[in-house]
Amino acid sequence: MLSIVKGPYLQIPTETSMTMMWETSELASAKVEVYQAERKHGGSGGNYLPPEKVITTASNGEYSLIHQITVQQLEPGTTYFYTVFSENETGALQDGPHPFKTAPGKDVPFSFTVTSETGGFHFADKTDGQINRDIFMLMGKYRPDLSLFAGDIVDDGREYADWSTYFFEPGRAFLKTTPFYSCLGNHEENADWFYKFFAYPNPKNYYSFDYGDAHFTCLDSTAFVGNEQYPGLSHELTPGNAQIDFLIRDLQASAAKWKIVFFHYSPYVSGG
Repeated sequence: MLSIVKGPYLQIPTETSMTMMWETSELASAKVEVYQAERKHGGSGGNYLPPEKVITTASNGEYSLIHQITVQQLEPGTTYFYTVFSENETGALQDGPHPFKTAPGKDVPFSFTVTSETGGFHFADKTDGQINRDIFMLMGKYRPDLSLFAGDIVDDGREYADWSTYFFEPGRAFLKTTPFYSCLGNHEENADWFYKFFAYPNPKNYYSFDYGDAHFTCLDSTAFVGNEQYPGLSHELTPGNAQIDFLIRDLQASAAKWKIVFFHYSPYVSGG
């Protein structure tokens, strides 16, 4: 039977667009409907009427397992609802509606959460991913506009099951409504699944994006600290390296009020 294996989850938030991704158990088509969000009279926070009015639809007629659909022509800093649909010869499914919010315009405050090492717990004392569910639940209480994961979100990125065990399943509710970015940690092992499950700008292991008054730059520090040399450098951080040249150009080109660089290995640590 056709079912959703991962997601839906949110990627690449901009002022006028949002990307939805999900994985199905079988090859299937993909479609997203976006609905206008209307507040109840006298309501506050997330107190909205049931979404009914479809304002935009995006679809992909090609069958696939991992689906990526971008909806556009949205308004900045605005809450909408979305539902994803997949269908094939064996059946049809839908998941939603779920709320999401587009990126704010300039001079508008926003909040974001940061965590890492969700793949660092082997659940010896709490089974079935309870530790990670606690982490995602705690982040959700802050109702962030955005979330960053600084690597090691799985235990072994080469193992397909790990992506559900450590990340997508414990974070299912949070990731449906909160767009997120992640960088490579050593536990991702630079595996193909990282590049398949996420819609980050190419080359995906390092990239940058704007959100409100901030410019975020993601780096792949595992490219400079190999497992054999850990914790020493395996490559020098000097101009002429493609990633270092990207970082210099990226920071010079941005006029954002805030410039935030994130990556997995800390430059200063209290441990080994």
